[in-house]
Amino acid sequence: MIDSDSKEPIQGVTVINKHNNTIAISDIAGYYSIQVSTGDTLVFSHTSYKTFIELVPFSIGKRYKSILMRQQLYGLKETTVRSLTKYQEDSIQNREEFKQPLRQKPGEVHMAYGFGIASEGLISDLVGNLTGYNQRQKRFKKAFRVEEQEKFIDTRYTFRLVQQLTGLRGDSAALFMNAYPMSYDFARAATDLEIKMWIKYNYREYKGKAGK
Repeated sequence: MIDSDSKEPIQGVTVINKHNNTIAISDIAGYYSIQVSTGDTLVFSHTSYKTFIELVPFSIGKRYKSILMRQQLYGLKETTVRSLTKYQEDSIQNREEFKQPLRQKPGEVHMAYGFGIASEGLISDLVGNLTGYNQRQKRFKKAFRVEEQEKFIDTRYTFRLVQQLTGLRGDSAALFMNAYPMSYDFARAATDLEIKMWIKYNYREYKGKAGK
């Protein structure tokens, strides 16, 4: 086995005789040995080289044949590396700032009550309910989640994009966006093209209603 460009031997090439399913692997010098008969088909494969197929035209005695193999080039998909958006930076900062109340479960009241006695377990749950702490914690988590979602939607469904696609300006654009709010799930899953199509579709409906 020889590299077609460098003319260096290739180790580790797998040779398969498709007729009898015998297998051989080339050694460090590029040599291999395999039993063949006239008409057999040999398949030469290697992860770094293009697969080569050879039809055996002989069957008598030992024969040596140099197989030239061409390197296989792999193309990687283009990847665009972007810096964090303002939304992502704010989200990371907010979650770091409020990580304790966000992680804390109802009943885990890590505070001192009465005479400096810290409550835990069932007692802390009771204390949390009596003081309203658990309800406040639930409301805080819900409000935090809603605010995070609204901020994310604002990064996809922007005032500027609506102006570009509809021609609306000022209060007119704001009225349209209020009439057609975008859901968080759609904003998260949709592509940029789908976002634009969604805006155009709703704008046609919005114009139709305004014309009546």
